[in-house]
Amino acid sequence: MIEPPPPSNRRTKQYTILDLTPFRTPFWATPFRAPFLTPFLVLFVALGADSAEPVATRSVSVKVVDRIGRPVKDFEAFLLPVCSKVAVRAEKEGFVAEVPAGVEAVGLRLTARSFEAADVTVAPEAAAVEATLKAKGSVRVSFLAIDERRGGTLAVSLKETVDPVAGTKGRLLAERTATVEPRPAQNAVVLDDVPPGDWVLWWEGPGLAAGTKVVRVGEARTEAGTVTLLPGRSVEGAVRDDLGLVVSGARVRLRTGGGLTERPLGTDRSARSGSDGGFSVNGLPLDETFAWDVTSPEHEDARGSLGGETRLEVVLVRAQRVTGRLVDEEGLPVADAPLEVSYTKSTVTTDAEGHERRHTSVEGHREQVVSREDGTFSFFRHLPFAVQVAPSRAGTLPEARVLEPLGDDAERGELDLGDLVLRKGRMLTGRVARADGGAAVEGARLEAVWRKGVGGSMGTERGFTDPDGTFRIDGILPGPEVTLTVRKEGFATKTVRVAPETESVDVLLGRGGRVQGRACGTAWELSHMAIWYGPGGGISNQNIVRVEASGRFELENTEPGPVTFARSWRFRDPAQPGSTFDWSGQVRASVEVKEGETSQFTLGCEGLPLSGVVTRGGRPVTSEIVAFSLGGSPATDALTDAAGSFSTRVPSPGLWLLSARGGATTSAASCEVPPGGLEGCRVELTPSGQ
Repeated sequence: MIEPPPPSNRRTKQYTILDLTPFRTPFWATPFRAPFLTPFLVLFVALGADSAEPVATRSVSVKVVDRIGRPVKDFEAFLLPVCSKVAVRAEKEGFVAEVPAGVEAVGLRLTARSFEAADVTVAPEAAAVEATLKAKGSVRVSFLAIDERRGGTLAVSLKETVDPVAGTKGRLLAERTATVEPRPAQNAVVLDDVPPGDWVLWWEGPGLAAGTKVVRVGEARTEAGTVTLLPGRSVEGAVRDDLGLVVSGARVRLRTGGGLTERPLGTDRSARSGSDGGFSVNGLPLDETFAWDVTSPEHEDARGSLGGETRLEVVLVRAQRVTGRLVDEEGLPVADAPLEVSYTKSTVTTDAEGHERRHTSVEGHREQVVSREDGTFSFFRHLPFAVQVAPSRAGTLPEARVLEPLGDDAERGELDLGDLVLRKGRMLTGRVARADGGAAVEGARLEAVWRKGVGGSMGTERGFTDPDGTFRIDGILPGPEVTLTVRKEGFATKTVRVAPETESVDVLLGRGGRVQGRACGTAWELSHMAIWYGPGGGISNQNIVRVEASGRFELENTEPGPVTFARSWRFRDPAQPGSTFDWSGQVRASVEVKEGETSQFTLGCEGLPLSGVVTRGGRPVTSEIVAFSLGGSPATDALTDAAGSFSTRVPSPGLWLLSARGGATTSAASCEVPPGGLEGCRVELTPSGQ
C-alpha cells in the first residue's frame, strides 16, 4: 500500500492506492459488470478528491439471507471497485446502506463471518437489494450397514431445530440419497453450504430404523462421526369412525416419548390411511415407546401411546359439522368471502393480591373457509374448545360468532349458525405530507384503532399512503372516536384523534426530536432489559428500544409531546425453559420531546440502593421478577439472577414488602431500608398463611 504524502500548507488533492488482493478476482475483470464500470472509475477519483466535497448518497434497503431465507445480520458492505466500506444501519424493518447517488449503477460486495462474499448490483432506481450468501460450513457423516450382507439406500437430510424462542421452524436445509454398501464399508455423506449453528441430521431407508442426531456447525467442516444403522419396525392398523365405517386419508403419526410435544430429537414417522382405512408406519426403532395421534378433516383428533405392539386400531369420533350463510345488510348473499375459524381456550388465574384475571388464547388450531356463490359456508368442528367464526372481508364489519365448548356427552350432529351479516364500515380518507414544505409522503403506514363499546375490545384497520400521499381506510366501526397513527421511516410517528363525524383528515409528518436515556442496573439486569415507551402516560410493547451494555439507549424521530418510558424485562424462567417472558415493570419516567431538540433523562437511577438474595424453600429464586411495595403501593421491581440476587433502588426509607410470581407472601418477606440504603437483605418467600 502506498501512503499519501505528508500534509503541507498548500491545498492539494490526495489519492490513495488501495490493496485489492484480498478480493482475488478484480471487480473490473468480471464481464457482466462492464456496463457500469465507467461511473465507478469516476466515483473512485471523486472519493480521492478533497474531502471538502463529500459524495452524495442515498438509502437502499439491504436484505442478506442464507440459502433457506434466514436473515444474516452481522454483515458488512463494501463499494466496488474501490472496496471502501459502506455505512450500514439497522432499522425496524431490516438494514439500510448508504450508497453513492447520481451514478448509473452501484456494485456492492457483501461479506459475513462464516459465509463467502457475494457481489450485487444496485440499479439507480432500486430502493432495495437482496443477496443470498453461501455458507463455508459443511457436515460429513459416515454410515455403517446393519451387517456384512445387507446394504441398501438411505435418505439423509439436514433440518433446523424447532425452537419458537429462537425463531427456528425445522425447515429443510439439504438432503441426499446415498447407497450403503455392506460392512465393513464406511459410507460417507457430505452436506455443503451449512450455516453456523445447531442442525438436526435425519436418516431413513427401507427396512431401517429412522434416526436423528444434533450437529453443531461452525466455519469449516464438521465431522458428525459414524452412525450404525439398525433394523426398523413397522406398525400396521386401520382407522374407523364411531359408526364402524372406514376413514380414508387420515394422518397417523407416531413419535418417540410419552407425550405429544415437539422434541428436537427422536423418531417422528407418519402415514395416510388408504381407501380401506388401513395404514402402515415404517422405520420405527425396535425397542421404543411411541405417542400416536390421528387426525382427519371430518373427525375429532385421537391420541394415545404404543409400546411393543405392531398393530394399532383407531376409532375416530365424527366431528360436528357447522354451517351458515354470509349476507350483506340487504340480505343478499356474499360470495368468495373468507371466514377465520379459530379455537380458543380461556383460563382464570389469581394474582398475588387476589384479583382474578381471564386469559384467552388461540390453541394453535386455526383454519380459513370461503363462502360459496350462494353465501353458504361449512366446516367441521374439532376439539372441545370454544370456536370463534369471524368473516374478514375488507371494508366491512364482521358479525363474529362464538360457539361454547362441547361437553363429552354433547350431541355432535349438525349446527346451523343461520345468517352472518356483513355491515359496511366507516371510511376515513386523507393525505399525509411533509411538515417542511407539504410534499407527499408515499408508503406511510397508517393504523386506525377504536374501542368497541364501553370497556369493549379494540378494533383495528390498517393501510398505506399512495404515491400522492393520499390514503383510504375502510371497515372502521361507526360511532366511536378513532385514534389514527401514522409511521414512516425517517419521520416522527404522528398520532391524531379523529372525531366520529370526521370523514377526512390531513396529517403532517416532521422529523421530531431525539431522546437520549440511561438505565441503571447490574450487568445481568442490563442484558435482560428493554425499554417500552408510548405517548402520554401509555406504553406499548410495540414500541421498544434495546439497552446497550452501558445502560444507554437512544431514539431518533420521536413524536413531540410527553413520552413515557418503562423499564421492562425479557427472560427465561428455568421452570419453563421453552418459554420467553416479557414483563413491564414499575420503574417509569416521562420526558417532554420537542421538535428538532434532544431530551435526556435517566431511568431507575434515583433513590436508595437496595440489594440482597431471595429464596423460596431455601433455594435461590432465579430469573424471577420481585416487586417492592410500601404501604400497599408498588414502586419498583428487580430481576433475580442465577444465584437469586437482586439489585434495585427505592424512593424512600421504610419497610419494603416483596412479592413474586410464586404467589402472595407473608410480612416476613420484607426489607427494612434505612436512610442510607441497604445491602445484603436476605428474604425467604413463603405462601400466605404459613
